[in-house]
Amino acid sequence: MLWLGGLVGQAQVRHVSPLASALHGTHATAVVVDVPSGSILDSYGALDMPAAPGSTLKPFVLKAALDADVISAQERIHCRGTLMVKGHNLACGHPRDITVLDARQALAESCNTYFVTLARRMTPQVLIKGLQAYGLHPAGSAAVPDDRALLAVGIVGIKTSPREQAMAYRMLAQQMNGATGHAVGVVRDGMLQSVATGMARGAQVDGMMLGGKTGTAQDAPAPWSHGWFVGILFDGQMQARRVLVIYVPRGTGNDAALLAKRVLQRKAVQ
Repeated sequence: MLWLGGLVGQAQVRHVSPLASALHGTHATAVVVDVPSGSILDSYGALDMPAAPGSTLKPFVLKAALDADVISAQERIHCRGTLMVKGHNLACGHPRDITVLDARQALAESCNTYFVTLARRMTPQVLIKGLQAYGLHPAGSAAVPDDRALLAVGIVGIKTSPREQAMAYRMLAQQMNGATGHAVGVVRDGMLQSVATGMARGAQVDGMMLGGKTGTAQDAPAPWSHGWFVGILFDGQMQARRVLVIYVPRGTGNDAALLAKRVLQRKAVQ
């Protein structure tokens, strides 16, 4: 804990939270949630400001697809790298030597081609109910395959706040602890791989077992992007203990991941 004090007539002491200390000088919003209880342990910034979630939606989309047998964890999908959907450039950002991906690798590398393919296979009901199960509420029916595609990558048709993201991932983390099925284990593995070697590796901290997902999106008509990182911190028995959400206005998912690393290195998440 950090304590700042001063004398104004009489002694006054002001508490600065660990997150506030770690994120001082940034415009980020952050929240830490205890997985077993659901309590918010610390927060900083505007927790209820909604924004497009970008690729942080993909773990929930993947779980819904696996639960509904839309795809198997082993099926591999070819990615050409370039992809346009209704005028949106969804070119993949993962290394171009990664061209064929299964479920775990697609989540780790945040492959848009993979998730657009999933969304076009899914019925509107499977996709929307899969998100609603975690308190995430799309706008509209997503009846058109391309609308489902844009929803699945989190850039059109849905907005979430840092608080909503934290609570959604807390529910997912609880299921990981319960080991209640094959699908949630695949999602857990993909998130762990994302931090170890994939698109969320900017958040990696030596000695910490962290699964995570980054996201970058833009809320039209604003010309700039914003970035997300959502992480699940596991203990030595691979039990999920904490959820950390970082939101960065006018930034990218990698910016958010790097801030998460700063927060974790300074032991602002206990």
